[in-house]
Amino acid sequence: MERKLLDTDELYTEVSAQIEKFQSLAGHRPLYVDGHQHVQVMKGMREVFAQALSRYGVTHTRLPVEDLSFCSWMEDSTLKLYENVVQDALEARGIFQKHGLRFTDGFVGMKTMGSDLTLPRLQKSIECAFNSSPLRSKSAKTSSLTQESNAPTTSQENLFTVELMVHPGYPSPADGGGCGHGPDDFSKSMDRKHEMDVLMDRSLHKFFRNSGIILGSFCDLIQQPSLQECAEKAHSSCQKCDPLSDPTVINGPDKYN
Repeated sequence: MERKLLDTDELYTEVSAQIEKFQSLAGHRPLYVDGHQHVQVMKGMREVFAQALSRYGVTHTRLPVEDLSFCSWMEDSTLKLYENVVQDALEARGIFQKHGLRFTDGFVGMKTMGSDLTLPRLQKSIECAFNSSPLRSKSAKTSSLTQESNAPTTSQENLFTVELMVHPGYPSPADGGGCGHGPDDFSKSMDRKHEMDVLMDRSLHKFFRNSGIILGSFCDLIQQPSLQECAEKAHSSCQKCDPLSDPTVINGPDKYN
């Protein structure tokens, strides 16, 4: 992108083609679209991406703005890469809002990928996202995005949302999967099974319940649930001991203020 080797018209055509392919297979437009390895926030790509989603009526995407102030386990080169992603995301924010795209108030997932994911790290990262998201004003009970402008976010008033990016699953066979070239190293590694084991740990369920955190999907956010509806869903999930299967974390108004 920086060397300007990609044609923006071709990028727009490709994004549009992928959305249309989804529609032809699923029978409806996608509710949420993001880019592999956060490519949607890169300079040059973010404008094209937002325009394409707006054209097809896709309203939700990912804004990977994560607090990277504590991640001593990461190599310097990896940390620098993620810091660049966060900076790109902050610059993409206004463009996304201009085109009516919504995103969660916080994000967790870059510094807890694969073998870097542990229960203590995940819990601290989630708490930090609710406490000190760069997109949230320090004195606010609601999203700073909502307060700073009339641009939409995923959140209702008094409802703060955090996207949890995870990659649970089983290692792919060497000769199966992938995008035309076979699975990558991460897909073939045991890290995906490790993530699944951590996410299924009952102590994590307990952490969510004790913290007043409600698990949900982007479909739930699009439906704009009330706090009462969120509480009822949380109670139902606790009673059923549902596995952790949804990528979005929703929190009520006062728990972490």
